[in-house]
Amino acid sequence: MNGRVKSFLGPAYPFYIRMKTSETVRDLTAAIGLPAYRRRRHANPGVLAVDVDARMGLGATIAKALLFHALAEDQGLRPAIISSNPLYAGAPGEDLLSRYFDRPVAASAGPSLSGRSYLWALRKVAQTHIPYERAATLFTQHFQPSALVKETIAAVMAGRDRFDLSIHFRGTDKFLESGRVNVDGLLRQIDRTLPSLPARAQIFLATDDASCEAALRLRYANMSFTTYNLDDVPTGVPRHFSAMSPQNKALEAVVNIFLLASAPRCIRTSSYLSAISKISRSNLKTVTINKTLSGSTGFPERQVIGTEADG
Repeated sequence: MNGRVKSFLGPAYPFYIRMKTSETVRDLTAAIGLPAYRRRRHANPGVLAVDVDARMGLGATIAKALLFHALAEDQGLRPAIISSNPLYAGAPGEDLLSRYFDRPVAASAGPSLSGRSYLWALRKVAQTHIPYERAATLFTQHFQPSALVKETIAAVMAGRDRFDLSIHFRGTDKFLESGRVNVDGLLRQIDRTLPSLPARAQIFLATDDASCEAALRLRYANMSFTTYNLDDVPTGVPRHFSAMSPQNKALEAVVNIFLLASAPRCIRTSSYLSAISKISRSNLKTVTINKTLSGSTGFPERQVIGTEADG
């Protein structure tokens, strides 16, 4: 459906998406969920049961789950936070978080907040921001990698203790949030980092832009690049909206989160995925080469960039 709409609207597609995702439209959509929110909360005393079921990238899914874990903690409720995000769940209603993270979900006494009741809770009940330090603590408590993810990370690391540098460059549909990002800006930042790297540096690269990867491998031919991509995706197609299986999309995204965090420094474009990498490991130094069109004011982008300003 998204592909057909994009093809039909052509150059107007970015404006359509920005209107559809505007604060006004989101508030109106969420307001419809208030009655269901009240019913489900009343039926579920003592438990905050939430299904982060919206179609969005995995980094964004984890970010929303962290906000709900903070809400449960603030209200003294038992968290039952799951995600059946259809981009990543293997079957309708399946909790993808419990497959890729070691976080058994508490049994719920009633139905989860989902759909519009979830949107109401997200926009009108949960905090829109929590401090970086709290987000990192909640991630440690609830998002440790599962055995499958650990085994996959170990296979990619191939005996390394760490990478010397990690790079995350988002292209494809990210311009809808951040505008177009020129690869030249990334190259300039890497050049500034070169003096601190060994002669044949080991680089972990996560990108959905084949031209970016080609430019990096050509310019830094003496460096060793490692990527983790489970399937080929047509040029210009966002990986999370591609024809890849939901399981491959999820595993690829989760493993990339942790591999980006496996270097002392990550040069990144604005993205939920690498923001979660920073939250997953507090001593990861990030260098963000752009901001979102809203000025990187959302969670957790604002918090991650704030750690860069702190030195």
